[in-house]
Amino acid sequence: MSVKITVTQTINLTLYYVTLCAITLLLLPSKGEAQTRSTSKSKTTKDQASQSTKSNTNPKSNTSSHQPTEADNPINAQSFNESLLSRLVFDLTNIERRRAGLSEFKNNQYLHESATGHSRDMAARNYFEHKSKGFFKGTAPRDRIEATGYAPSMSAENIAMIPIVNSQRVQSYPGRPPQIIEMDVNSYNRMAVYSVTQWMESPGHRKNILNPALKDMGVGVAVGMKDTVAYVYLTQNFGG
Repeated sequence: MSVKITVTQTINLTLYYVTLCAITLLLLPSKGEAQTRSTSKSKTTKDQASQSTKSNTNPKSNTSSHQPTEADNPINAQSFNESLLSRLVFDLTNIERRRAGLSEFKNNQYLHESATGHSRDMAARNYFEHKSKGFFKGTAPRDRIEATGYAPSMSAENIAMIPIVNSQRVQSYPGRPPQIIEMDVNSYNRMAVYSVTQWMESPGHRKNILNPALKDMGVGVAVGMKDTVAYVYLTQNFGG
């Protein structure tokens, strides 16, 4: 699979099971609208941070000595808790912002609506891309975001598609030897940590998350079946 960052560079990224994608749009508030796009893979949605997650400064570390919560439960596709995973992903994304010395994303309901609609549409229609096939059909992320009533001067989107299984995948970046990565994602906490970690290790996704011009975020998640395997579809919409 080839992931392209428009204009600047091309990244060859080989993944098994996991798919990521990101896009950045710069919208100038003038009649002649100019736009800059940067493509890679991943998406985020903003959620309110739980106290336990906020106290953690490393998204790669799981909570160890604490009473089990719903976030530690195995993910069940039949009774999937969208809001829980959305909150966890949002919290961990803001941890990365704080670590970089940036202000936290503010939770924006319009961006949450756009991100959730796109995740649910990808899950229901079995596709993975930025252009919607049913939810605001055929439109780019900017169009979906603005259709909610939110009008940013700059917007961005990260998306991810992750199976609800514990398995292995092969990861290959230019200039680095291929690595076999263990996927331990069969709980809400682990799924959130895994998704944010993968975005931060991908230049395009990391750029969106740590862009100081982006101030708001909304995270949308949904579950869909593909080839008898249940996948979580995550979307992050950003605005500023």
